Amino acid sequence: VDQLLAKAPVPVIPTFVAPLQGLRPLEQYVDSLMAQDPFRIGETAAASASAASSETPPVDPRTLIADMKMVGISWGEVPVAMIEQRGQTFVVKPGESVGGAVVKEVLVDRVILTIEGHDVELY
Repeated sequence: VDQLLAKAPVPVIPTFVAPLQGLRPLEQYVDSLMAQDPFRIGETAAASASAASSETPPVDPRTLIADMKMVGISWGEVPVAMIEQRGQTFVVKPGESVGGAVVKEVLVDRVILTIEGHDVELY
């Protein structure tokens, strides 16, 4: 097999490499981003995030971070973070809330959330 791969005219990516666990298909992220356009800062994204958080049942603050996952950051004049919670992706900027947490700061590699006066970093 190694000799055949060495003779291949183009690089061959092995098919046995498992996909990254925990990631959903791209279409699901695109659908979420289309519903919450991260480039219209302050318009519909804030309303969508606050409406979704009001529909979410109350969550114990200790377990809030356990079901949150940062899936992306859009860096610009006003950086925004894409945070996934319970299968739903929220596009939020500093000052907006997701679940029971308020986004304090969006950095290049992480988001700082404030929960009941305590800062928590989400990677």
